[in-house]
Amino acid sequence: MTETLTPTSSQSASAEPTVGQPVTVFAGTDDQVAGHIVDDFGDNRETESEAHTVHLERPKRWAVHTADGLLIFVDTADLTIDADSDA
Repeated sequence: MTETLTPTSSQSASAEPTVGQPVTVFAGTDDQVAGHIVDDFGDNRETESEAHTVHLERPKRWAVHTADGLLIFVDTADLTIDADSDA
């Protein structure tokens, strides 16, 4: 069983992803890949008010090590967590 995450203020704490948790990234797309979260950059991202005058893409929140050995960076909306995981 899987649970798709969407960032809402009413989201329960149990649905919040955590480091070490197994996930599927981009579920239901041609880019779907399994892996696990290896880092959370939630507190380290700049807000728009802190951004420099040059427009840069907003940094992603999560680092995910994929089953095929890649390290990718994604946002919470890109994750589907395994609801049966112990993390």
